[in-house]
Amino acid sequence: MNQCSFGAAGTLKTAAGTANGWVVFDTGGSNTLVRTAQKGDPDQPTASTITVGEGFAFEASFTTRNGLWDFRAPGGGQIATIGTDILKSWAVRLSTVDGKVYFSDDKHACAARQLVAAGFHRLDTAGYYQRSGKKVIVSKLAAATVPTVEINLFGYRVPAQLDTGYMGSEPQLQINKAFLALLKETVNLGPAETRKVGKFRSEAFAIPEGDFALIDSDTRQPFGRRPPFVLVVKEGEGGIAAWSVPAAQISSVLFFSIADAVELRADQHTMWVHARVEPLDASTICK
Repeated sequence: MNQCSFGAAGTLKTAAGTANGWVVFDTGGSNTLVRTAQKGDPDQPTASTITVGEGFAFEASFTTRNGLWDFRAPGGGQIATIGTDILKSWAVRLSTVDGKVYFSDDKHACAARQLVAAGFHRLDTAGYYQRSGKKVIVSKLAAATVPTVEINLFGYRVPAQLDTGYMGSEPQLQINKAFLALLKETVNLGPAETRKVGKFRSEAFAIPEGDFALIDSDTRQPFGRRPPFVLVVKEGEGGIAAWSVPAAQISSVLFFSIADAVELRADQHTMWVHARVEPLDASTICK
């Protein structure tokens, strides 16, 4: 199975020094991981967590490949996974239109009226993806700093995390067991299949087009294409699996079959989404 996610190649600096290679922009992770070589063994890198205060910086030399990018760089050249601890400090746009990742400080970022004029939809992430303020409490824990928006699935409106590090060659939407129990009471999901997600083998269902949509926070209406996808039950104890309320997690391929660009604005507790006009063929972008 092809592994796809947003990434870029270039140079990054941390307190530990400068490294060159591929990085992945992972909106589903709150911690940035930088791979550093073990003493005396440069071919066996280990991952260590860094914080914004440890001298992290991007160089201007970053380049990207068109569409979605390989998560595992050739020859194991991935040097870092950039999480929301870094991303929330910037206005960040991931675009499949020109295959680029854009960063801006608050002063030079687009105003809301400019984004609306450019055809973007505003999706509220308050309580989830923001720089400060009160966090949503789910299952007695504060929500992780992950872009979380309202979706419509089979007529139910629930919170869903956007996880650009959630890889795969097919459009998938994960749901927790609280949501599965609700759906099984009212919806015929069809025959169950099995999908391997990470280390888990999960129950899955093939869902036809028309049953899933993103919700514009201003108009309160669904928008964009409604492609077919695979509904996967999230196993384990992390993320939405630990939530006692119905919730979902959107994979990169599903999200970018609906949108061709997303701008993350923690300063506005907002995620701006530009709807895709033409269908996205996942088999052509995940190589």
